[in-house]
Amino acid sequence: MKILISDANLHNRRNLASFLLAEGMNVIGEAASTRETLVMTRARSADIVILDSNFTHLISALLATQKAPKIILLMTSHDAALEEEGLEAGAFACLAKNDGVDPIINTIQNIHLSIGEKS
Repeated sequence: MKILISDANLHNRRNLASFLLAEGMNVIGEAASTRETLVMTRARSADIVILDSNFTHLISALLATQKAPKIILLMTSHDAALEEEGLEAGAFACLAKNDGVDPIINTIQNIHLSIGEKS
C-alpha cells in the first residue's frame, strides 16, 4: 500500500511518516499543499492519502482520479460535524490526531484487508 501524507505542517508530516515507516509501511511522499497533494497522488499512484482536515475540500478531486485512493481524514480533535462532512465527501475514515498513531495504523490495515478481499 502506497501512502501519501498531506498536511501543511512539516512537523506533523514528518512525525507521522516516521511512525508509519517504523511500522514497515510504504510512505511514498509528503505533500504540504493542495496542489502538491493532487500532483503527488496522481504521479505516484497513492493507494491511501492521509489528509489533514484543512484540506477537506480536496476529497472529491482525489476521488475523481483514475485510480482513486482511500482517504483517511485527520482532524485536530474529535469534531462530529467535520467527521460527517468528511465521510459524506467520501473519506474512508475520519480520525483525531490527538488519539495517536494506533488508530491510523489500524485503519491502514483495514484498508489493506478490504482491498485484498476484492482482488
